[in-house]
Amino acid sequence: MIAISFLGIANYQETTYVWREQSCTTCFFTESLPHFYPELERVLLFVTPTVQNHANFRTLTGRMGDLVQPIAIPEGHSEQELWQIFD
Repeated sequence: MIAISFLGIANYQETTYVWREQSCTTCFFTESLPHFYPELERVLLFVTPTVQNHANFRTLTGRMGDLVQPIAIPEGHSEQELWQIFD
């Protein structure tokens, strides 16, 4: 199974995510996915250049290791960049 997720530069707060009878407490939703879906092989994480240089990215990839595959996307500051993200 492959999941897709996005990450930003917000000040994420710790939350308890619940699925069926399991729970996972983390500030990143993406980090909860392997707890709920142990068959998860990879998470495609869409990130802008700003996010790739942010502590959130370093923390999440440090916790999840090779399970996360970053996918670079543009910042989305123009219509052209938004179409690139859409494509």
